Amino acid sequence: MNLEEEDLPNHIEVPPSLSGERADKILAAHFPNISRSKLQIFFKEGKVYGEKFPIAAKERLGAGKTLELKWNDSQNKNFTALTPAIPLKILFEDEDILVIDKAPGCVVHSGNGVHEPTLTEIILSHGIALSVLGGSDRPGIVHRLDKETSGTMVLAKTDLAHQVLTEAFSSRNVQKVYHALVRGVPSIPSGSIQEAIARHPIHRTRMHTHTDGRSARSDWKILETFGENYSYLQVQIFTGRTHQIRVHMKHLGFPILGDKTYGYRHYAADPCSFDRVMLHAYQLQVPHPRSHQTMIFCAPLAEDFQKKLDFLKSYFHHS
Repeated sequence: MNLEEEDLPNHIEVPPSLSGERADKILAAHFPNISRSKLQIFFKEGKVYGEKFPIAAKERLGAGKTLELKWNDSQNKNFTALTPAIPLKILFEDEDILVIDKAPGCVVHSGNGVHEPTLTEIILSHGIALSVLGGSDRPGIVHRLDKETSGTMVLAKTDLAHQVLTEAFSSRNVQKVYHALVRGVPSIPSGSIQEAIARHPIHRTRMHTHTDGRSARSDWKILETFGENYSYLQVQIFTGRTHQIRVHMKHLGFPILGDKTYGYRHYAADPCSFDRVMLHAYQLQVPHPRSHQTMIFCAPLAEDFQKKLDFLKSYFHHS
């Protein structure tokens, strides 16, 4: 550790004279002998916290808010220690947006009961700043994927991007296409389900179809079938309800393989097991926040998904 960091305090309270200023300007006012470029490095290394989460240099803070400076914390000194163990698959990046291929099993952001590194922490570990317009505990988040779902996800790097993308998702000016492996084979090649979705009255972490819920639409089509027990589907969703595809597929009688929450069960006659929800966010179409040009991003199937798909093809072909 250098002498500059040894001499820095661990907490700074924003005075009334700096209310509404950017976090980097507040630090600059407190530490006039430290260069602006050095202060920017502190932010990129995840050493400056607000509300128990690293914040971006441009986040504005009101009087009385506290900046926590973790210079001496070996665990939180910077998130770059996560990088070697947890790589980040970037599909696209510019000054406004970051599009990544999310790995299955990765939680998007921190919350109750989350102890492993989150997607946003991994992104910060790579020195990528995200907008905190939606809150410092959810940097860059304009939409989410479930923990076990893999695939394409866009995050906002700037406040402009956060505003535009949030509006695009809210007004449904986006297109979201998923691939899924499900139990059973539909009797028709394609269809649409528009059952409303609400939170389950007893199991509060689950959702279910209910007339009092929020409207939801999922269009599906068969890509391939394997015997009488398995199908490979493409699903386009026009709304973004929690667990939407998982709930709709259960309602249709075709639960997603590996989704124990919504109806999947492993049987002795199954040729293989499925250890996670076989759902992949294949394609995402969004307007670019600055140019407004339509941009389409695709993520290849996650390795474990592809292996299960290849196994089913091989097994039923030989059978």
